[in-house]
Amino acid sequence: MTGHDPLIESILVLLFLAGFTAAICGVAILLIQWMPFNGVIQWGLKASVVLIWVTTVLLWLVSGNAGF
Repeated sequence: MTGHDPLIESILVLLFLAGFTAAICGVAILLIQWMPFNGVIQWGLKASVVLIWVTTVLLWLVSGNAGF
């Protein structure tokens, strides 16, 4: 049974990351529609990508410590 734990953990992480990425993309699309194309948009999109990676790493650590 322990052999399936990493698989379940990976699936949970991927599902969470997919939903989080979709939310970030939705916010980015709204920002692009409401604001002019300039350096602020490019900086915001880069910050969103960094936020996604940081959240992924934190979730990976938390899920590992929680013992999924």
